[in-house]
Amino acid sequence: MPPHKDRSDTQPAAERWLLEQLRGLDPAERLGQIFAMIEFGFQLEEAGLRLREPELTGLAFEQRLAVQRFGPELGGKVAQALANRATRMAGEGPEQAVEGKHYDQKLENRVGSSG
Repeated sequence: MPPHKDRSDTQPAAERWLLEQLRGLDPAERLGQIFAMIEFGFQLEEAGLRLREPELTGLAFEQRLAVQRFGPELGGKVAQALANRATRMAGEGPEQAVEGKHYDQKLENRVGSSG
């Protein structure tokens, strides 16, 4: 596979070297590299959200991250499931389990405005 000359800032020799290194890994090592890259991507996503919305903590952060990561429809379902789980764990009503003022309304507005 030739280097992507028009879409890369990587020198061709460096790209060839990297591909040779990757080809030298056994399948388990390659899979480990893939998982490490995925985890790094998740960490970057979380750090970006913390920079953009530093006031979010705990459950509210996890809910917003779910909406960001999975989109409004699926993320909204995940956010609600997180609230339900927090409710069961805390033995409180749903309104106490959701951190952040009027989160359900904000989520509904996002879901409704993106379609």
